[in-house]
Amino acid sequence: QFEVSNAVIGKIAQLGSASGIWNVKALLLLAKNYYALEDSFQAVFVLESVIENFDTYPNQIEEAESLLELYAVNEKLETDEN
Repeated sequence: QFEVSNAVIGKIAQLGSASGIWNVKALLLLAKNYYALEDSFQAVFVLESVIENFDTYPNQIEEAESLLELYAVNEKLETDEN
């Protein structure tokens, strides 16, 4: 249901203000969905966007940084296995 979730997140982004807490939370969920769909490029792009554009939400920035680090470690492990 990740793709359905991504569609709902898109609607949230259209309805909410560009800098609202719900948008940043929706973007974090979007990044998690992309990663679950094995699209790490999009996941990393979304996380970097959150880090760069939502400095008024330090807890969400911290979560984005943690996810970015986790995804980078997992990608390196997968690359090393291949």
